[in-house]
Amino acid sequence: MMHDNSMDGLAVAGLAMILGTWGWICRTIHRAPASDDQTNVISDTRTDAAFPAGNRNIATGCGYDASVDNEAGYRAFVALNPVATWLMHHDVIVCVNDACLALLGAAVAADVVDTSSSDWLDREGLNGVRHQLAGLPGARQARGEPTAGTMTRRNGLTRDVDVIAIAPDHTCRAWVLLTFQDVTRRNTTDRELRESRHALRELARSLQRDREIERTRLALQLHEGLAQQIYVVKMEVDALDARYPVLTNQSGFVHATHRMIGTHLDNLVARVRQLTAELRPPMLDDLGLAATLEWLAQDLSSRYGLKIDTNLAEPGIDNTAASILYRIAREALEYARLREPTSHVSMSLRELSGFVTLTVREDGHIDDAFVRGQRPSALFSIREQVATIGGDADWKALRCGGQELVVHLSALAHRQRGNSRP
Repeated sequence: MMHDNSMDGLAVAGLAMILGTWGWICRTIHRAPASDDQTNVISDTRTDAAFPAGNRNIATGCGYDASVDNEAGYRAFVALNPVATWLMHHDVIVCVNDACLALLGAAVAADVVDTSSSDWLDREGLNGVRHQLAGLPGARQARGEPTAGTMTRRNGLTRDVDVIAIAPDHTCRAWVLLTFQDVTRRNTTDRELRESRHALRELARSLQRDREIERTRLALQLHEGLAQQIYVVKMEVDALDARYPVLTNQSGFVHATHRMIGTHLDNLVARVRQLTAELRPPMLDDLGLAATLEWLAQDLSSRYGLKIDTNLAEPGIDNTAASILYRIAREALEYARLREPTSHVSMSLRELSGFVTLTVREDGHIDDAFVRGQRPSALFSIREQVATIGGDADWKALRCGGQELVVHLSALAHRQRGNSRP
């Protein structure tokens, strides 16, 4: 990341130097033709001597200085400019500096001079140059944003460049200066970073899918295996109590032990249900996301007294997306409970215009991170989870007090995957 910042800093500094140099050369070598209302003796004498009276308008329109004197100035600018630069006349290169020769991989200027600009710069770069020239204002200033292009060296290899074009004589744009900034290393680094992020995202998506499959398997085993066995034991104890009621009622020890066993079994069943819900609630596959979130809100309210208002509508998304949205909602609600148990929370789920939106809002309370001008630490985990299914999340403070987590997801993309189990 530091390498990227340093490369961007060098690119910005180089462009700033280019623009400053262009401003200087335009001020020093260009002289706008005098208008009819601002005629001076020297200008009239020089123009009359150089051109017949009938051709004076042509000389004034195209600029006499740009034909001879300015060409020498342009060449001097190219030679002194430390950045790769060439001067072209009607798309033919007429002057090139040493930095540009190094960029092109040419040994001498004769290898480049009198060649077409299209021999070196690709079509995209040339089109960008034309757009820059078409957008040049009358003040003869170059556009601030460079054009991306590809330069072909003499050995056939290519380099990525940023191109800035300037027509020093804005009335006759036959002469054009092109300055090149080599951005191959920066583009390569950016491309490798994008590919790395894409690979990591694909890995995270694969791990999320495998983790969900394992959670579903464990939840099914807990629900249909361990929980059912506990129910059987509890039923046997109840049957034993019904079979020998006299023994149970006469012996205080037996009665107390029976009640203790029943309490332990009830606690064990509740614990198994909680573990199953944390892994993957069976109702998520049977009843859908909206019903599962409603159950989650009621469960947290009954266990911890958290006040949760719900406005939930079942979206048409697959089980993978539903599982991630459920975990995000659970994480946000648990985060609110641990931070402020008495807070009032509202949760909504809706589908509109092909997008599913999950919103968890806390009224009257705000995270300490917002006070410090930051975002809650849980937002990073939530964004990583929703990014695996192509969604996005944001957590922001509200002007009226409180905070709100909003998760967006495309329903169209996930509806096409079907509703099969992960």
